[in-house]
Amino acid sequence: MIALVPSHRLHTRKRLRRIERPDGYAIPGISIYSADCGPLQVYFADGTKIDADAVIGADKIRGITRLQLLGQNNRAAAPRYAGQVAWRCVVPLDALRAKLPEELVEIESDLCMVGENGLLLCDQVEGGKMVNLVAVEFRNEWENEMWAERGDWKVLSSIFKDWGPAARGVIEVRLLWRRFVILSGAG
Repeated sequence: MIALVPSHRLHTRKRLRRIERPDGYAIPGISIYSADCGPLQVYFADGTKIDADAVIGADKIRGITRLQLLGQNNRAAAPRYAGQVAWRCVVPLDALRAKLPEELVEIESDLCMVGENGLLLCDQVEGGKMVNLVAVEFRNEWENEMWAERGDWKVLSSIFKDWGPAARGVIEVRLLWRRFVILSGAG
């Protein structure tokens, strides 16, 4: 899609400050804008301003574009930590089978394990050749400002250390995991 936008109309790496209608009304929610108003006025942190028929915000979930479009009073405009962290990786199905106990080796469908302070999900992707692994831990706080980061396998392993052999096998199948904070009010 980006290839369809002429390079002189594309403004990347700019920090949005506000969007206004041509009549000067700052847009607090998407429902008040009509194409009949004319182009939007887009103001950036560096002091520049452009007129735009469309604005595509790629400033992440806590960005100002989301706030401008949804309005400050919308709960989804300011998502909050939901008390859960998801660890995720994708592995070959054969690698997972090598780590699972014998009774689960011939797994042909998705697998969900629920235990104390978390759950593990295994769902097949790419025609059953790969498995999407998600380990969710329930915790009171998120200690990082970033919403996603590389996860330390040793930390993940310690979280599920008291679970059974199947859960530990799933955790041990991959040393490189990504951690994602789960947010509420995000949709």
